[in-house]
Amino acid sequence: MPRKLSHILLTAMLLTLSSGAAMADKPNSPIKKTLDGRCLTPDHPDYWETNIYIAKPSVESCIASGGQLVAAN
Repeated sequence: MPRKLSHILLTAMLLTLSSGAAMADKPNSPIKKTLDGRCLTPDHPDYWETNIYIAKPSVESCIASGGQLVAAN
């Protein structure tokens, strides 16, 4: 295999592995404010499936920013 192609493949594999590890990490913030204004806590069923959100440090700050707390079922 030519050296350039093997370098490209190795780089692609490393990027794939590193992005997979990053996705497995838990978010830094315990509260996720969704784009439609829902404040989700980690016990909510949608919490881990929600990938597009604004991180908030607390439920209070999420609500103060216009969000609404959604109760876990």
